[in-house]
Amino acid sequence: KNESIFDLSSIPKGIEIKNNIAKCTESSSKHLFVFTNIDINKNSKKVFEWQVTIHAVSIWLFVGLCDRIKVKENQFNFKEERGRGIYGFSINGYSWHGNSKEQDNKPISSFPADLKGNYSLTLLYYPIQKELLLKYNDFHTKLTNVEPTKSNALTVAGVLLFSKDSIEFKINNNY
Repeated sequence: KNESIFDLSSIPKGIEIKNNIAKCTESSSKHLFVFTNIDINKNSKKVFEWQVTIHAVSIWLFVGLCDRIKVKENQFNFKEERGRGIYGFSINGYSWHGNSKEQDNKPISSFPADLKGNYSLTLLYYPIQKELLLKYNDFHTKLTNVEPTKSNALTVAGVLLFSKDSIEFKINNNY
């Protein structure tokens, strides 16, 4: 049985899922969240690692973790004053953090300029340290104080906005 890594019950209009790839089929003025079936319990001690392969046409796409309850509470809106419930990175070189204004919507120093076309990123979540790390070749950056505020778990997620962009997740450890 070929089970999808994505939570098929929450796929928004404008997203197509095929072979564990989420593809944006139409540009949207809304951020289109794609949740996976991977929830990392807030009491977990195990480091969690995953690869994201990106097939990008645009310059905006998000990968990371989210507090699914908080995101749904906010009606999938990125408005700052509500607290986003997301923790991760957009490929235009910004960090996004639901609990820290110092790390939210901030440009990342020395972010790779060559993130175009097809490439893979590695993300690692360290639950004890509450850190999310992004690696691409020799580049790495991290967010600190990453933890859910409403849920008991963080969900591996992506956000798409523009037509023809797609992401594929590969989980590197059994979870």
